[in-house]
Amino acid sequence: MPNEECLEVKKESQMSVKDRRSFLWLAIGALLMVFANGRWIVPAATWLAPVFLLRFTRTQKAGRGLAVTLLVLMAVYVIAWKGLIPLPGIFYYIVAGSLGLVFWLAFLADRLLTPRMTGFVGTLVFPLAWTTLEYVYTMTTPYASWGSLAYTQYEYLPLIQVVSVTGIWGVTFLITWFASVSNWIWENQLAWQGIRRGTALYAAVLLAVLLIGGLRLALFAPEANAVQVDSITGTPQTQGLPNKELLENYLDRTRLQARAGADIVVLDEAGVVVDQADESLFIGRGCELARQEHIYLLMGLCVMNVQDARGSAFNKAVWINPQGQVVFEYLKHLLIPGGSFIAGDGDLRTDPTSSGNITAAICMDLDHPGLIRQAGRAKADILLAPSSDWKEIDPIHAHMAAFRAVENGFSLVRSTHEGLSAAFDYQGRMLASADYFSSHAAALVSYVPTKGVRTIYSVIGDAFAWLCAAVLAWFIVRIVWITGKS
Repeated sequence: MPNEECLEVKKESQMSVKDRRSFLWLAIGALLMVFANGRWIVPAATWLAPVFLLRFTRTQKAGRGLAVTLLVLMAVYVIAWKGLIPLPGIFYYIVAGSLGLVFWLAFLADRLLTPRMTGFVGTLVFPLAWTTLEYVYTMTTPYASWGSLAYTQYEYLPLIQVVSVTGIWGVTFLITWFASVSNWIWENQLAWQGIRRGTALYAAVLLAVLLIGGLRLALFAPEANAVQVDSITGTPQTQGLPNKELLENYLDRTRLQARAGADIVVLDEAGVVVDQADESLFIGRGCELARQEHIYLLMGLCVMNVQDARGSAFNKAVWINPQGQVVFEYLKHLLIPGGSFIAGDGDLRTDPTSSGNITAAICMDLDHPGLIRQAGRAKADILLAPSSDWKEIDPIHAHMAAFRAVENGFSLVRSTHEGLSAAFDYQGRMLASADYFSSHAAALVSYVPTKGVRTIYSVIGDAFAWLCAAVLAWFIVRIVWITGKS
């Protein structure tokens, strides 16, 4: 009897230690999660945070573990996304907290499904669920792909080359698969005989992605001739200028860049505000300048609909050729929720020029991979993106846009008011940059390859995300079927 009591005390002691460690993993995971995504990004934290959060949910009773994890994730997203989501008061907390709720569902799927699966195949549940959730979130919310784990890895060019095949979903899958594989190894207590095949498989996949990505960078770098594309944005000195004076300021600086060798000049998003009645006059001034200086000009205009009492407006990009003709106009499609702009149809236009096949989109449009894939299908060589940011999303928003270039095989020039203006080639290299908050340059000068490449992603689109959703659905159906039979 004393021996049994001692054994019971020892068992309770072991469980107590286990519980204390479990909450330690939660604390580590929560801290890392603050820096895993959002306003402060440490790329390594993105890989490590879900490792510890998964460990917590798996070492707790399902109900308690999942409830605590949900509260922690919602709190973390509220902290980490402050300033990035432009909503006031309670609306911000609702949206940020909802982000935590959405991705908590991946932990729910892992906790409910993985224990019912045997062996290494169970490691697929968490990455399949997270990747599927990211895709559904992107396709169904006005915030598009904001929040994708892939964007946190912008600095690792060999890794992000995989998006030219899988889209951003491939990077997300690798990150979250690492978390579940790490937990699988942890649960097997590093017993090499039992973990060697699964560990080798994950390592082989990750190394193959990095090796092929590195080879792509080294052996297939852009070699085409370059065209000089200059970006002109608003400055602190132009704030508050009357509309016509602001237009003349932009045109004067455009003329200077043209005479300094620019072939293409891109203005920022809604750089000039104009009443609808004066729109043709303002565009006419741009056409006259383009013809005189023999340049291509992309004007960013905010056209106010004066006949609408609600104050609606059109966020427009106007593409003008060296003959002074308007080739196409593009109306911004994806809008910040709550604004008064009228959305365009989302059809990207292209212009086959001597400097490549040129297309344009505006700012947030580049947050939606499916929308921008039109440019890949149209074999665009250069995408021009008038943009406007704010300090809290600088530079992450520009880095997000670079993924569209890698996915679709075009170079990208982003002319940004109150943010990072930058040019990227189709492998994600930053060719030039100037930050509104730290640079006093009158314009950003970049030399951009005139020839893009055809990518697998531009052909197959989000097939990898659909595959993840299909496999996850199969796992759920199979487990429900087996459970029902038993």
